Amino acid sequence: MAHAISLIILGITECQMVSWAVKPGDTVAQFDSICEVSSDKATVEITSRFDGTIEQLLYEEGEIAVVGQPILTLDVIDEEDSGIPDPQASPAKQSTSELPTHISTPTSQGVKEDNIADREVLVLPSIRYMFRSANIDISEVKGSGKDGRITKEDAERQILATNEKPPSIADSFHESVVTPTPMERAMFRSMTESLQIPHFLFSHTIDFTDINKLRREHNSVNGSASLAIKLSPLVFVMKAISQSLTQYPKLNAHLDSSTEQDQPRLLLKTNHDFGIAVDTPRGLVVPVIRGVGTRSLQSLAAEIKRLVELAQNSRLTPADLQGASFIVSNIGSIGGDVVAPVIMPPMIGIVAIGQLREVPAFDGAKIVRQEQMTLSWAADHRVVDGATVAKVAKATQLWLQDTEHVRHKMTL
Repeated sequence: MAHAISLIILGITECQMVSWAVKPGDTVAQFDSICEVSSDKATVEITSRFDGTIEQLLYEEGEIAVVGQPILTLDVIDEEDSGIPDPQASPAKQSTSELPTHISTPTSQGVKEDNIADREVLVLPSIRYMFRSANIDISEVKGSGKDGRITKEDAERQILATNEKPPSIADSFHESVVTPTPMERAMFRSMTESLQIPHFLFSHTIDFTDINKLRREHNSVNGSASLAIKLSPLVFVMKAISQSLTQYPKLNAHLDSSTEQDQPRLLLKTNHDFGIAVDTPRGLVVPVIRGVGTRSLQSLAAEIKRLVELAQNSRLTPADLQGASFIVSNIGSIGGDVVAPVIMPPMIGIVAIGQLREVPAFDGAKIVRQEQMTLSWAADHRVVDGATVAKVAKATQLWLQDTEHVRHKMTL
């Protein structure tokens, strides 16, 4: 007997069916992979809890599944010991057999009373599906088969004739409906909430010439090692921001207004756990780098590399995406200089790193080549004033331009 197998994932209410690892008729054992689903937090592999044979898949790939509801039906082996409830309560859809169904079509005016009032047309479900896919009203089709049966040839002929019709003006204007993924819906909710935050924006340009020279020298010397991790500009900027937030901890905090709206609490975070925005084929994700302040530059680079690879392959866990105290967006890796980053509640601040550019600059009376980078900050102006943001930005700039201090950090 078939039993409905429900989707059970703690902490979420719905998810998107990414892919099926099984099909009807497949035999599965306990802990075999049956599908992969994606929520706003992570992509998760779902395994079978029982031995049996797959009978029916209740969701197509790409559809939204509700946690707690059946996703497939399974003919369970040793079902008396399986502990699965009676399947009669399952909402599983009943499979459709290839039996002819009847379509009633009204007769035209003028037909005598002694004729049949409604002409019954026989049509197979598979042929009905052909008409539905082509958006053709089956009641308008005359069947050439026995007793007016609509044959496959009738369907193909009608579809071909319909496709050959020139498009009308109305047909030239069309649209497609796209259902947002769980990740996109989470972004919609978060960004809608962020609209309530008064953003204080601040941008400044940093001379990155000397730091970048040190970075290239380090990567050149250590590049031959098989396990060496190259240092990117992002690593230096994150380390500098962490040092600055030690002096100005208000930006490394969460705003808690869950108790009383007019009496919020500022939760200062001891650890510097920075979320980094990563662009993936599925959309934007923000994995968290733990303990930025206590990591070496090499450790920081290795952790960034690890999390970015997991993000690109949809292998981040919910734990990888939780608990950020501050957000860093490396938007400059795609392009752009000055941006207006959007704060992600409940955090207080975010910084966006612009692209590294070579520009002419004055060194006294001389014009020299300079490598510059723009940092764009945003802070919740309800709890952080503009002067504090400017001081954090200045402290970050001074750290990045103190080459001797940075050189020392690179040896640790």
